[in-house]
This record gives sequence, C-alpha cells and structure tokens, in this order.
Amino acid sequence: MTQEIKLDTFRQIRLSLEPFFSARAWGKAGAFQQFNDVMKSWIRTTKAVYDATLVNVYVGTTETDIGKQEHTITPVDGQNDALTMAVDLANLLTEMKDINTDYSDYQFLRSYAEGDLIVIWNSKHYNQLKKADLPQVFHTEGLLNEFEQIVLPSHYFGTVNTGEKAGDGATVFARYEQTINGHHYWPGQVIKEGDTAPAGMSYTEDDSIAYKVIHKDSLSYMSGFEVQTSFLNPRTSIENFYLTFAHNTLQYWANYPFITARFAE
Repeated sequence: MTQEIKLDTFRQIRLSLEPFFSARAWGKAGAFQQFNDVMKSWIRTTKAVYDATLVNVYVGTTETDIGKQEHTITPVDGQNDALTMAVDLANLLTEMKDINTDYSDYQFLRSYAEGDLIVIWNSKHYNQLKKADLPQVFHTEGLLNEFEQIVLPSHYFGTVNTGEKAGDGATVFARYEQTINGHHYWPGQVIKEGDTAPAGMSYTEDDSIAYKVIHKDSLSYMSGFEVQTSFLNPRTSIENFYLTFAHNTLQYWANYPFITARFAE
C-alpha cells in the first residue's frame, strides 16, 4: 500500500521598509537601523508562528477511528484523574508493545516500543495532576520516563466543524490561517462573536480529550522550498523583503498510530 504526500501549499510573507526618509524621525542612525533589523527578524518569527500553530492544531484535532485508535478512558469511582490516566496509559502502552493490528489505519501486524512513541497531553488534564500523585505514578524513573511527552494548551484540542460555524469568543477556534470580516486568525486562535468560519475551517474545543499517542514518525510536514529575497524600488525608496515557502497539506502516515484518548462522558 502507498500513501501520497503533496507539496501543494505555497505561502509568502512580505515586508516593506522605507530606510531613508523615515530615518529623519529618529535621533540616532543606529537606533533606526536597529528598529529595521527587528522588523526584518519578524519575517522568520511569523513563519515560526505559522508552522507551530498549524502543526499543534492538526495534532489536537485529527482523529481516526480505525482499529482501537479512538481510546476511551473510563473514570473510576473514588479514584482521581491522575491515577486513572496513569493506569490507563500504562495498559495502553502494554497493548501497543504486543503484536496486533489495532493501532494503524492499514491494520498491519505491528508492535511499538515505548521509546518510539510521543504522548501529547492536553494541559487542562495534565495540569490537574496533584503533586501528591507525582512521586507515585509520574516520577522520573516511572511511567513518563519511558517516552517523549509534550504538553499543549487545551485550546488546541477539539472536534472539526464540518459545516459553517459561528464564533462565540470562547470555544470555537480557527483551524487554518484565515481572514473573516477583516479579522485575521492564526490556527488555534479563538474566533470572535459575529464571525462565521467556512465549513472545515474551524473546530470546537473538546475538554474530554486527555492526550494523543503518536509515533515519532507519524506526522509528515515537508518543506518544498524556502527562499528569502529583497529588492529596492528606486522610485519610491522602499525596500521590499519576501519570504516564500512551500509545504505539504498536513497528514499523518497511516502505517503509524494516531491515537486519541478521551474521558468517557
């Protein structure tokens, strides 16, 4: 079986500076040059924000129900969330180390070493773990020492809205970078009341998602090219800077696990 990854997204970040006449408003030439240098550094910072928010939202909102990749955590009466998640995660990792077909879309026979897995936590659940529980189930020589872990803010975890969705200023977030009614949104940014996102372009935060378990090679984010150029328009004395880049539409490799663990309602 094969899976196609397409480099089909092309973006450009543009910045225009006027390095001559604007200098008259500054007391020292060095201060003006320092200001321009900061402005130019924002081009790279903008791309870093774009990359990070896009990947975080993709991980937090992507799900597959093939096999046992939709994983339910069942609360236990009288047991706090820390212990419940610890026992549940330990059992899940034990199952994944066994040879089975349950944890990939292709459903090939596979087993996964804990060192090859990444657990991506919803901060709303991770931060609720009591300090009293840490030495018992989350100490450095215990469960969490066996795999890589990442903690993301809770607003990155949610369910994609397949239809148009009106923002409420609290629970509806942009899935991709977009502009609605003149308001610019980064992925993972809350959509204001009065703005309606197109179908598939937003998601609603889902507090029931506790964590994701993926393989270190599960996610494919490939850069086709990246070019930074600049030129001076002699007629207007404006210096233009461009960062042009391309990447694939995000998707996970179907022969690796992409597990969503959520608490049962």
